[in-house]
Amino acid sequence: MARKQLLLECLLCGCLHSRADIVAGRYWIETLVCSECYAKMQQKPHQLSCFGKPTWANFNSLKPLLGYSPKSRECKQMCPDRHVCAHIIQGKKEET
Repeated sequence: MARKQLLLECLLCGCLHSRADIVAGRYWIETLVCSECYAKMQQKPHQLSCFGKPTWANFNSLKPLLGYSPKSRECKQMCPDRHVCAHIIQGKKEET
């Protein structure tokens, strides 16, 4: 009897991913989002997505370009992608 393969859908792009994708780091089970979508989010400007970016001073205006900050309430408590973002910025996962 053939074994059924578990496939999980990325919430952003709808692509299906297997257990092998999870093990290889191509799909994040914690957020149900694939690494390709996270890469696209990281490439967007700060104004559209803070994901996977450091906070930078913006000398053209008074507002900084907001990115990941382990001390901010938004990053620590509210962002659903906080663990993946911390992994990208710091090279490790944040402890919960």
